[in-house]
Amino acid sequence: MSSNKSPNHSPLGNPEELSETVVLSSGASLILMPSPGTHVAHVAVMVFTGTRDESHSTAGISHFIEHMSFKGTSTRKAFFILNRIDSIGGEINAYTTKELTCYYASVPAIYTQRALDLLLDIVLNSTFPGNEIEKEKNVISEEIDLYQDYPEETIFEDFEEKLFPKQAIGNPILGTKKTIQQFTPEVLTEHHTKWYHAQNIGIGISADISASTLLAWTETFWDKYAKPKLPRPSKRKKITLVDNAFHEVVKKSVQQSHVMLGGIGPARSTDEYFPMILLINYLGGPAMNARLNWVVREKHGLVYQISSSLQAYQDASFLNVYFSCDAAHKGKVMSLLQKECEILLNSGLKASNLEKVKKQYTGNLILQRDHRMNLLLQHVKESFLPNSLSLDAFTQKILSITPAETLTAAQQYLNPAQWSSIVYLPEKES
Repeated sequence: MSSNKSPNHSPLGNPEELSETVVLSSGASLILMPSPGTHVAHVAVMVFTGTRDESHSTAGISHFIEHMSFKGTSTRKAFFILNRIDSIGGEINAYTTKELTCYYASVPAIYTQRALDLLLDIVLNSTFPGNEIEKEKNVISEEIDLYQDYPEETIFEDFEEKLFPKQAIGNPILGTKKTIQQFTPEVLTEHHTKWYHAQNIGIGISADISASTLLAWTETFWDKYAKPKLPRPSKRKKITLVDNAFHEVVKKSVQQSHVMLGGIGPARSTDEYFPMILLINYLGGPAMNARLNWVVREKHGLVYQISSSLQAYQDASFLNVYFSCDAAHKGKVMSLLQKECEILLNSGLKASNLEKVKKQYTGNLILQRDHRMNLLLQHVKESFLPNSLSLDAFTQKILSITPAETLTAAQQYLNPAQWSSIVYLPEKES
């Protein structure tokens, strides 16, 4: 067992709140986040593989494996997997993104060992029973159908597919009905063997239990469930950036027009990344006083919802603005959006507005710390990212941004004339 301790201190909480990363003898990472005095434990096992690591013929396999991990291992059947946590009043769940798959549980602290045991069993030791695969094909097919009822979600996926053409990261997380029908125990096992490697796995634990005890438990359960893997984990392909803008109008069975605009954004390693975080939050972030929400929704009453976001991946990002409105109002909304972006293009964020958005953004970071599972998942995720910053360093980086830096970033990325777009129009509209 090798130890690589790297505490991450933060000015946003109590001094004892830190995370410690230990590399297990297998090569997996164990992230420990002490929680003195708490009676709840949070445990997570994160696998750094997702949609972007699939082929087009296996689109959706990461999400499918996530579902199938709860359907049986060599030591437990599906009922006993779910009952193992439910019976003690705990919660267990999982999710898949474009870059990772995460399994997590929250339990009374006295059952920390049980949660860790179960999560490592389902992640490392799943058997993918053929009869359960056939059942799950029907379940996920229905999920794909249901997803079509949410245009605010499908337009996002359609946009990514056009933004990253012929790349797996542009594929839908759920896959398609056609691709999931190809899945067999052998296909799932092959993908699992290829990506569920120790070097691709991070284990996070937040509990009032000594680090030595948690480390001993983790090593024991890893050795119990891990199977021999290929000598080296597969490496993911880098995202290819395409500059060609696209504009697409699609007739849909929707009541309102749905519009998404945007384009390639700054990578995490660039100077413009942090200023862009603040610009996007100022423009259309989650707060009710975001500029687009205030001007377009509150002042003019033209939309039900409008927002902007910066979606950051390991080696790329893209920015977007989304809104839904009556088809007759679309032109007016676009005009107001153009006006707000022009202000930022000409002057960036003025000092007074910059200080406000800094205060708001860092305040939101403080609130996020109040949910320990979210904080734990963030620590585990960051353990996979090269040159990732501690929360302290991240916050200081945000606070150091100057108006001039926001102007440079705005001029490079916030010109709607250079953005791509997808519009969903109600079928009745011309």
